[in-house]
Amino acid sequence: MDIDGTLIDNHQNVSALTKKTIKELQDQGAIFYIATGRMLSLAKLIQQKINNDVEIIASNGSVYQKGHHIHK
Repeated sequence: MDIDGTLIDNHQNVSALTKKTIKELQDQGAIFYIATGRMLSLAKLIQQKINNDVEIIASNGSVYQKGHHIHK
């Protein structure tokens, strides 16, 4: 899922409905990824607003985080 204009609003907030929907999908076994051109550190700020089980693909795909492991 992209961040800008998709996961967050103009004030960098993730809606309660979005958080709830992502959690419901995760509870059903879906692996949810944030995919962004942003640097990993900036994507992690959005991850923290959702939940720690969200995975990250950052820097236009050159870095990804799965669990506690960062791959470059």
